Amino acid sequence: MMKRSLLALFTFGAASAAPFLSAAADDDDASSWSLGAAFIASDRAQTGRGTQFLPVPYVAYESKHVKFSPRGLTVGFEPASGLELALVATPRFDGFEADDSPALAGMADRKATLEAGVSASYTGSLGTVSLTGLWDTLGQHGGSVLRLEVSRSHRIGERWVVTPVVTVERQSASFTDYYYGVRAGEATALRPAYAGGSALVVSPGVNVFYRIGGNWAAFASTELSVLPGDIKDSPIVSDSTLWSAVAGVSYRF
Repeated sequence: MMKRSLLALFTFGAASAAPFLSAAADDDDASSWSLGAAFIASDRAQTGRGTQFLPVPYVAYESKHVKFSPRGLTVGFEPASGLELALVATPRFDGFEADDSPALAGMADRKATLEAGVSASYTGSLGTVSLTGLWDTLGQHGGSVLRLEVSRSHRIGERWVVTPVVTVERQSASFTDYYYGVRAGEATALRPAYAGGSALVVSPGVNVFYRIGGNWAAFASTELSVLPGDIKDSPIVSDSTLWSAVAGVSYRF
């Protein structure tokens, strides 16, 4: 259970840190590695799992066409100024084990998977808009995710970058049913059978980057995900919002 939880939070840390670490990097074609460490807090959706707190490492690589971190792999190109098209692959650790909480006792484990797909993003004077389509490659949830993300970075002096971001994620019915549904064979008197429908999850957040000096930087990020009825109405989900945050330091070389 701890190993899977660590992987899930590690992925969140990478996903939170990577966008604004890249935004703060110098605009050149040189490749670079980043090493760091972070402390992460993340709410878990299922009843009784609470908020998890963990220190995690961070390792990433970035070049003009390839980006790699624990959040996944992106291989892209720019057919026009400001426009990037890419192939993406990213792990999904939204699953759980039956012994994670008494509320999940007797249920089958929901497993991690690898999602892959395509993305398109455009960066202009008003910010960055990206659209990503992902599909389950390992046949776990068997569904798809369509993600729209809008962000705009604000440089404050020579050291600070603040980036508000809003993510809207459309999760297919098979996705929500797998992670939040209750199968007929798992139903009890206190946990009725439940089949989730497609869901639209809205997540506003903010990323903050601070250049300490040289190649050292500090970063922090927080996000609040608002769960729609198809998720929060599940008998194994007790909250309508999920909060997550990460803070850490990195060295770029």
